[in-house]
Amino acid sequence: MNTGIFIPFSTISKNALAYLNGVWITPSFQKAGMTYSMFFHDYYEVEFIISGKVQLQTPWGKKIILPPGSVYCTSPLHARELVYLETSEICNVSFDSNFVPDDIITLINKQYTPLIAQPDTETLNFIKMQLRQMSIEISEQRPMYKTVVSKLLQSIIIMISRLSPTDSDIDNSLIQKCLFIILNNYKDAVTLADIAKTLGITPSYLGKLFKKNFKCSFNSYINAIKISHAKSMLALTDKNIKEIAQLSGFDSVEYFNYVFKNNTGMSPSNYKKSIKDIDMQIHEYLLKPQKSEQ
Repeated sequence: MNTGIFIPFSTISKNALAYLNGVWITPSFQKAGMTYSMFFHDYYEVEFIISGKVQLQTPWGKKIILPPGSVYCTSPLHARELVYLETSEICNVSFDSNFVPDDIITLINKQYTPLIAQPDTETLNFIKMQLRQMSIEISEQRPMYKTVVSKLLQSIIIMISRLSPTDSDIDNSLIQKCLFIILNNYKDAVTLADIAKTLGITPSYLGKLFKKNFKCSFNSYINAIKISHAKSMLALTDKNIKEIAQLSGFDSVEYFNYVFKNNTGMSPSNYKKSIKDIDMQIHEYLLKPQKSEQ
């Protein structure tokens, strides 16, 4: 499954504010203008925007502005792009699926978009207090501290879920299943008819679901996923254009070049040149989180 940069849980830096087997608490400081192209990972996250402003964009183009005090929770299903509109201070909690009960994982996965909350002052203080207590428990390692940390994290996730707007007028079950099928098979010429047959619905109905909920056609969505993957390889590998086209699910370089330019406004080769001077690559940020500047 690939939609962009893939970051495995086992590679997260242990130079975090607090580390426990199964969970990391990591502060970071991001400068205005920093952009992290579409990525996903095999772990779960709770991210708290302490200061600044961040734009989160989904693979199908939905943009969500996160002002200071925002908190969101994501799963491996939630590929996203992050753009720091202002210099921002972030607190990130990364955890694997075994650190919290199955019903909490189900809660996070109930939508095809991240759980996002903009809590009031009282709730915000509650979340801050829970995060601080998690760090203390991990640092002091008193009896039953792992259980306490898990319970504190669960309370934060539940609070985010209660405050998060739900996806309206969406058959979440069908959408979730459809996205999982796409993310696992998009490089193998999966079609609308293939997925509809797997889900037991008509291609016409699935096509309408896509246009209604993603504001684009099925083919446009598939191409967006492929291009996100191609952009990642152009940024972070030395593979040539032909290899990248094939690994992204395109049968010909010519068609790949056409779709890429149509989606990004530039050719793959020009895109690769445009990112050579980036000071920090996405994977470096995620694998080696920066400490907050004083």
